[in-house]
Amino acid sequence: MREVWRREEQPKKSRAGEVTNSFGSTFKGTLDSQGRPSGHGICFLSEQQNPVFERFEGFWEKGVPAGNGKLVSRGGVSGEIFGKWRKGKVSSLHFLHFKEEEVVAQSKRPSFLHDL
Repeated sequence: MREVWRREEQPKKSRAGEVTNSFGSTFKGTLDSQGRPSGHGICFLSEQQNPVFERFEGFWEKGVPAGNGKLVSRGGVSGEIFGKWRKGKVSSLHFLHFKEEEVVAQSKRPSFLHDL
């Protein structure tokens, strides 16, 4: 996942802020000097970007998930998934309160866990 995050004005150093990507998802949290998500924050995922999950809460580096985080599902499937990401890709997951079949059945594409 390589996203282009847009912000009207570029911050001079890391600070809290809000940016959106080309899919319409919105990140709120710490931004680096280039206006990319970096540090802790919440990304509210658009249905276009991810039809299964509503938001990702966790750590980011250079605009992609990195480290520990939590995916929260949309209304159709109840529960949360805790996991670890490396350079925007899932490296390990712990399914909590999920039936994996329900998650896969609701996904419109097989890489829904990877493409935040």
